[in-house]
Amino acid sequence: TLPQYLGQVKDTYKAPSLFQRYGDRGLLLGNPDLLGESSQTVAADLLFRFNKTNEVTTSLFFRELDNAIVPVYDSRGVGRYENSSQAFLTGLESMWRFTGTHVYGNASIDLYDSNVIDSNIKSFNNKKLAGIYHTSLRAQLGWRHGNHDIALTQQVNSDIYIDRSNLVIGEDNIRSGISYKYAHDNLQLGARIKNLTNNQYKDFTNRPAIGRQWLLFLNYSFK
Repeated sequence: TLPQYLGQVKDTYKAPSLFQRYGDRGLLLGNPDLLGESSQTVAADLLFRFNKTNEVTTSLFFRELDNAIVPVYDSRGVGRYENSSQAFLTGLESMWRFTGTHVYGNASIDLYDSNVIDSNIKSFNNKKLAGIYHTSLRAQLGWRHGNHDIALTQQVNSDIYIDRSNLVIGEDNIRSGISYKYAHDNLQLGARIKNLTNNQYKDFTNRPAIGRQWLLFLNYSFK
């Protein structure tokens, strides 16, 4: 099967959010001098469609960031968002999807490599971007029959740096989940459990993330 190809060149700009400028309920200090982040991206997107139920999408990209906004922490564990003057990010993002009569699923992998060039803040220079997972793996397997739908999910995120100098490596984020949904006409109801194994780890804010969560939902669509 010949792949479908799409090339992209784009410029984007991201203004600092309010909590990045003024703090996030005590989790991070504010930085009112924060500058907006601009980026230039060159990307190649590929779609491999083997049949109507089986496809792979892949994206390769190179991104140059100016005034990249990153969360960093000092030796006291106090964090705030800061700008690094210039950074480069290379990435591979790929996802496989399949849909059968009753079974469906997907699996994806995201791999990033980064380098910060900053002559003003020496501890940033020639380091990897802080506050992002450089490796992410995700998978979902589901079963659907009639009005019933049940799915299992698994996610692994790793290679995250908490400080400018990459001396502090964040903990791996490993989460499992399960969900059940019953759908009939305009009505949906079900339950979802996030972080099924109650894995305790510190997230990108360098604080303990939420443990196991039990969620019940009921949706009705008016047409």
